Amino acid sequence: MNELIMWIIKCLIYSLGLYMVYILIFGVILFKFHKPQRTNYEKKYTVERFYGKKISQDQVHLVEDRYYANQVMNNLVNNAEKSIDIAYFMLNDGLAAKAITFNLIKAADRGVQVRILLDGLANRVFNSIKEYLYIYATHPNITVKFYEPFNLLRPSTWNNRMHDKIIIIDEYNLGLIGGQNIDDKYLTRDGEKNMKFSDRDVVIVNTNSSNKQGTVINDMKHYFDVIFNHKYSKEPIKKLTNKVIQKGNKKKRQIVSFAKKLRVTNPELFNLTIDWNLQSIETNGIKFIYNPITRLKKEPWCFIDIARLIENAKKSVLIENPFVIPIKQMLANLYKNNEKHEMTILTNSLATNSHVYAHSGYKKFRQYMIDKGTKLYEYQGKDIIHAKSFVIDQRLSIVGAYNLDARSTYLSTESMIVIDSEEFAQKLEDKIMKKINNSLQVTKGGYSKHQTVNKKKVPIYKKVLSIILYPISYVLDYML
Repeated sequence: MNELIMWIIKCLIYSLGLYMVYILIFGVILFKFHKPQRTNYEKKYTVERFYGKKISQDQVHLVEDRYYANQVMNNLVNNAEKSIDIAYFMLNDGLAAKAITFNLIKAADRGVQVRILLDGLANRVFNSIKEYLYIYATHPNITVKFYEPFNLLRPSTWNNRMHDKIIIIDEYNLGLIGGQNIDDKYLTRDGEKNMKFSDRDVVIVNTNSSNKQGTVINDMKHYFDVIFNHKYSKEPIKKLTNKVIQKGNKKKRQIVSFAKKLRVTNPELFNLTIDWNLQSIETNGIKFIYNPITRLKKEPWCFIDIARLIENAKKSVLIENPFVIPIKQMLANLYKNNEKHEMTILTNSLATNSHVYAHSGYKKFRQYMIDKGTKLYEYQGKDIIHAKSFVIDQRLSIVGAYNLDARSTYLSTESMIVIDSEEFAQKLEDKIMKKINNSLQVTKGGYSKHQTVNKKKVPIYKKVLSIILYPISYVLDYML
């Protein structure tokens, strides 16, 4: 009997070892050597399309404050009349998730068709939201799907995540895009959570609802339709059993009860009035860019366009990004014709970075960027930079979900909008510069001296972890 038990244990150990090798080969090493399929994207789509010659029907509104972003999301949902399409990387249980879920239910109750797309790894493995799924799945007017649901036997799919953050209202009337997740760390007031992200969204307002071909929201909706109906997107609740229905109804009652109290303490999440036409800025046009929906390494459509716009810049390039890890292939394109313009980059310091391994990867390229003449700043503020934005020649603004790293460039679905508006660009630049004024410029020896900004204290565990992870991130930079 003991021999049988030992034999079973050995088999399990060997099986686990083989499985780990399988994961290493198909979940890590494969991505080092796989080459994305090339298309005629660069010839088909030129950078000239980003520059408009006259006022367009699309206007924009910058959403910067955390709690205001929460209000805006719920305002859009509360005013929907026909349809709501939502794609988010992550939904975490909390005030923000409960509020928007309650408002989505109310919208669906009045006949609005709701489609929700969530990433299948972030919301299944790292974050259990089953009870929310039960609520969505049991409502006849709500359809929820996971993009690339987690599969233990397919590690090659683990890295291809859906990283978009998009809301589309009434097909092509209003749109929202940015970097927020539906999570209290992104969407609540100061002091409500220990960890706070500083992020950014943009509302797109179609001022001519009779012309859907003239608005960028129509392109966003087409992208959503493709990814939502793609074979990689699947419904997480395959069968509505009595157990699922009971749990969904129980969670729904809890959320309704929570919303009743929230109406008293946070009424602006339910009845905020915003005149979007008055609150938005005119543009010369907006273009929607995104990565292709493919597995393994993708042709980097977002990066191709961003890099070409940087290459064509005549005066200045201003970048705010939480994760700046431009691997060798990316650097070659980022610094083409860089003598023609001044490049300024704002990113997290080790103290403010939420992912130590990402900062370890960034360190590998930090000196190269400085040597190329980049003014590189690391944030020393109380929150964590999570906004992803570019300002080109104080005219074009690029905002969305794309991080300046290999993961966003080659692995994840990503989407951004490119806005042609000097007024909006100035407003965005002011917001970024405000953070730069609370940052320190990186030099070869550390930081340049600043009269009012002090280096933020780095916890010991981060320092140790950064040293340990550096050699790993150095080798695996193509996956960071």
